[in-house]
Amino acid sequence: MQQDLGDGLVMRAAVTADKKAIQDTVEKTFGKEVGPIVEKLFTYHPDFPVSDHFLIMDTRKNQVVSYFCLSRTICVLNGTEIPVGAMEVVCTLPEYRHRGFIRRLNELFEQRVEEYQLPLLVIIGIPNFYRNFGYEYALTFNGTVTVPTEVIPELKKGEEEPVLVEEITEQTFNQYLRAREHHNSYLDFYRKLTPAEYAYLTHGKLGDDSAYRFFILKEGTSVVGSFMLSIGWGFIEVNELWVDNLAHIPSLLRFLKDLAKRRRLPIRLYQPSRPALKPVLEGWTRSKFGRPYAWMIRIPSVKRFLDVITPVLNLRLAKSDFRKISDSVRISWYKAAIEIILKNGKVREIKEIPVKEITEVDASVPFPVIYQLFMGYQTIEELQEIYPDAGGRAVKLTLIQTLFPKIRGQLTPDL
Repeated sequence: MQQDLGDGLVMRAAVTADKKAIQDTVEKTFGKEVGPIVEKLFTYHPDFPVSDHFLIMDTRKNQVVSYFCLSRTICVLNGTEIPVGAMEVVCTLPEYRHRGFIRRLNELFEQRVEEYQLPLLVIIGIPNFYRNFGYEYALTFNGTVTVPTEVIPELKKGEEEPVLVEEITEQTFNQYLRAREHHNSYLDFYRKLTPAEYAYLTHGKLGDDSAYRFFILKEGTSVVGSFMLSIGWGFIEVNELWVDNLAHIPSLLRFLKDLAKRRRLPIRLYQPSRPALKPVLEGWTRSKFGRPYAWMIRIPSVKRFLDVITPVLNLRLAKSDFRKISDSVRISWYKAAIEIILKNGKVREIKEIPVKEITEVDASVPFPVIYQLFMGYQTIEELQEIYPDAGGRAVKLTLIQTLFPKIRGQLTPDL
């Protein structure tokens, strides 16, 4: 994984001794507040080999001029775990830009993705840019609402808070993870967290990039809510919010109001997973959640991805009118196609069809928009309404809709 690019430039995987040079480049690109993420990745991540960092070094100046890394995690889709990778901390020093360095580093990234046999890649970043690398918007990144502190009611004289907010420590992180299960129960797709990630997620102070704090709401000894805090883009950001009783919202808002006064920062809430919470929060804040953005997705091998989620496909069939079906579905994205062979209501085999052998298919969706179908971002019928070259045989559309329905997903904390 080392290539001489000429003019003293060398592209390679990182070694431990590169940490300081990488941090300097990250800080020059994004600011001092982002620098600690390098220390987090090298020192605190429970599963992050140094060789998963990729860089271009100007050997004449002994300076890292372009860099990013491959971060791995586990996500859960309807109960099935999926290994997921992400291109993270993508940066090039200004004086070295527009020379195709990120594209070159992506060659090393793709090699490592294939070594790990990752079925799914995600990234959130510069609008449109990562389409250059085959990514497509295919997973919702929730919208936000800003909370005016003046609308948050004070406690009346003599009243006490019905619930208290308690910050999580390493010893109590399992309490947060159990409460988080309530938040995730409203989602089809989410990031899995483990106790081993606590030090990585919380390292640094609030305000450092990707430094989080976790909280639970307690009514007596019972845990009745949870949420996650970070500081970014000039806001106190609240994510993964869950409460079991909507009447607890004022207590939560008063806690945030006090924090906002001390930090002298506004509060921003991300849309919660529980549908009933959204209108209540909009009522309290007297505004609407903004239009959501989206994660960009790439599926390195469609067959590999569908093989991994076969238990999910079987579960969807079992809950449908197709629970005893024996048939097949052929889906094309013009560059290639797959055939899903079903027997007695289960996936028996998934076959790749090379482009030269594509003849009759049951549905076609252009590449890479096809990721929106496989990830449940848009249904086959919605894609047909948007894209003139998305189509299919009417007799198979209901079956395709069953295999690939619209889903609710959320990826927090950021990878």
